Amino acid sequence: MPRHTSGDKEIQPSNSISHDQIFTHGPRRYFYRQSIQNGELPRWSSGLLGGFPVGADPHYGWFDPVSSIFAIFPFHAAFKIMGLTQWFLAALFSYLFLRAIGLGRLGSITRGIAFFSGPYFITRTTNISDAMSALWLPYLLWITRSEEHTSELQSHSFIPFA
Repeated sequence: MPRHTSGDKEIQPSNSISHDQIFTHGPRRYFYRQSIQNGELPRWSSGLLGGFPVGADPHYGWFDPVSSIFAIFPFHAAFKIMGLTQWFLAALFSYLFLRAIGLGRLGSITRGIAFFSGPYFITRTTNISDAMSALWLPYLLWITRSEEHTSELQSHSFIPFA
């Protein structure tokens, strides 16, 4: 696959900030999509040099549940949907953590919005790997806090992914 196409549709960045998404993360996500659609785990790509262990590259994010967006939605829309999902999850997990430590609803909502709309998330929008990692921080803080205050082990299905 040429580095700027999605199947037979050419993808061009709408601004200079989007180049990393299109030229770096685009081919990775396209390979992920094609592998899943072919019923395969995206482990190895023979299209780069003599072969490349994509399952070992942390920038691919194969085990991140948000990456499944690329297998479900049309490729050209998946980046936008993933960005919105990242922002929503960052705000939600921040809200849940802040509520767990005793902050009120309005304060938790305000700080949740501040977390995902702050400089770190905004400047990392084009670097998917950084944003994907950062959104799980409030989740990990929330489940750690929840586990500290319960006598039974609770089931948190996303612990292995975070």
